[in-house]
Amino acid sequence: IGRVVPLHSGVTGKVLLAFATPKETSAYLRSLDSGHRKGPETPDGLSLSRELEQVRQHGYALAVKDRVRGISAISAPIREPGGIVRAALTLAGPAERCTLDQLKSWVPTLTKATQEISELLGRSRWPVPADQTTTA
Repeated sequence: IGRVVPLHSGVTGKVLLAFATPKETSAYLRSLDSGHRKGPETPDGLSLSRELEQVRQHGYALAVKDRVRGISAISAPIREPGGIVRAALTLAGPAERCTLDQLKSWVPTLTKATQEISELLGRSRWPVPADQTTTA
């Protein structure tokens, strides 16, 4: 908290990477293998690529005690009109209370919330056509 960390180090970053453009994701994965982003827990590009594929298939990322010791989290993408992911909604809490089963139980609520947020953001960006407005 309060520090810069690599994008791949937490569930929010993994969601953003998983749903980035293929060009952006490939560039990031190549930077891991080039040694540009080396650290004690830096994955290789292939391992992270597999993990990102799972995130895309499931539509969310979750981790128990992943980036911050004692903290578990789950994250799902928020989409702009056209399906572009520019943000994510993440729930995090103490690992003692946010077990793997608890995180999984939140998936339907979290993904519903991100879909609703995405729809609201999409609606707020475009004016409603005059023939679809209602008067009181």
